[in-house]
Amino acid sequence: MRVMCNFKMTNEKRFNSDFFKIPKVRIGDDFLLHQKEIIEKFLSEVESFDGRLKEKLQTIQPNIEQLSKAILNAIKTFLNGDTIGAYKIFEEGLEQIKKYLLIKEGVTNISSIKEPEQFYRARIGSDVLFKREEMFHIPFEKRHLVSSQRYSLPGIPCLYLANSTYLCWEELGKPDFDKVQFSRYDLKDCKLKFLNLNHTSQALSFIGFDKDGDIDEMSAFLIIQFIATWPLQAAVSNVVFHREAPFKPEYIIPQLLLQWIVNHKELDGVRFFSTKYNGKIPVLHFGNFSNLVIPIKKSRDKGFCDELKANIKLTNPISYMYSSLVLPQMTSEKIPVEEMEISMRPITVEVNEDLKAPYQNTKFGQIERILESIQPKSIE
Repeated sequence: MRVMCNFKMTNEKRFNSDFFKIPKVRIGDDFLLHQKEIIEKFLSEVESFDGRLKEKLQTIQPNIEQLSKAILNAIKTFLNGDTIGAYKIFEEGLEQIKKYLLIKEGVTNISSIKEPEQFYRARIGSDVLFKREEMFHIPFEKRHLVSSQRYSLPGIPCLYLANSTYLCWEELGKPDFDKVQFSRYDLKDCKLKFLNLNHTSQALSFIGFDKDGDIDEMSAFLIIQFIATWPLQAAVSNVVFHREAPFKPEYIIPQLLLQWIVNHKELDGVRFFSTKYNGKIPVLHFGNFSNLVIPIKKSRDKGFCDELKANIKLTNPISYMYSSLVLPQMTSEKIPVEEMEISMRPITVEVNEDLKAPYQNTKFGQIERILESIQPKSIE
């Protein structure tokens, strides 16, 4: 005799399913169709929530639907050649959920982290180390060098930072490590405000649900905030399908968002989840694979943005090659696993199941320890 079992997916399990994880990867050439399928699936998932979570969502569901529609229409309008119209549509969509956008002064988004979060910038160099100012944004007199990136605007220099040297290396395309030069950026006391798109469903599920799998009243706003902004997070977190192509449709919404940031002077940048995420970092460390983009505030004929210079300090750059020659004890030092504190850094770097090591004992961890011993300074 067969016993029928009615399995009911709780809100927590649905929220923590693979669908809500980013970045998104498409398998076909049609980017607009890919986004449409994601949005349709998302709206269906929103309808499927029940209990207290459904009650909370009902009040903002029309706003979520308007944002979703605006994202699709903005992409379509952009592809039809109307970039100004695409921005207007996108801006109207953001207005629908503006109160749920997480605006954060400073960059650390977990108050329980014991140590200040570090950010880094890397450049591929030669045998000569760059100067400190060469690790800042592209100077105004060289703005013609500003290339198209996920978050970029033609001719507008930006600072691109990552919260680990490992991610810097990934974002550069995994070049010869000895040729990469790193600077550490001190942002812990900066007064810049960032739009935070760095939340993950895995992390929020730890605090957002009670024992019956429904939304916890104390954390309800965080969950609602995440769902309300999820169409935007998904739209800016698409892995590039044609990596070598001059035009990348995956960059349409991120670039429109950066334009929105530039137009809204109360914001200074975006914190976003890297599309280089490989799915192997433990959930506890969801702050990893986090990038910052900070556009200039006011242009000049040459030099650097005065406001960014006033707010941001950075170290002189170093490379692993020079560090191993000058400070061999630092690059050979190994830290016992039991002494490694919980931090924003990955616990391990894993190439495959047979090749992995504690992060602090890799070249990335070693170069970060050296950078932590160097005093950051402002650009003159």
